[in-house]
Amino acid sequence: ESLPRFKSEIKGRGQLQDKTFEVEFLDLSKGGCFIKTEEKLKASQMVYLEFWFKEDLFSAKGKVVWAAKKEPSGFGIKFKRLKLREKWALARILDELKGKKKKKKFEEVRAA
Repeated sequence: ESLPRFKSEIKGRGQLQDKTFEVEFLDLSKGGCFIKTEEKLKASQMVYLEFWFKEDLFSAKGKVVWAAKKEPSGFGIKFKRLKLREKWALARILDELKGKKKKKKFEEVRAA
C-alpha cells in the first residue's frame, strides 16, 4: 500500500558523495519523493536531498528505488531514517501541498 503523494514543483539540490546537482521534486509523500534531475542515478544509490519550502528547510538521505524512463522521467527515492525535525517539516509541507490540491478541486467545481 502506497502513501498519499502530493504533486509539487519544488526546486532543490541533491548530493552524491562530493558532487552536488540540481533537482526538481515532482511529488512528495511521508515515505519518499519523485525527483527530476540531469544527474544519472542508479538503483540502490544513497543520495542526500534538500530544499526550502517557505520557512522550512527539508533535508534527508534517501535510497534510489526506481527510475522512470518515460515522461516525466526521474527517480523514485525512499527516505531513510528521518529525524524528528525533518518529519515535522515534511508534515507541514505536505499539509500545505494537500491544501493546494483541495483548493484547486474547489475552484474547478466552482467554475463548472
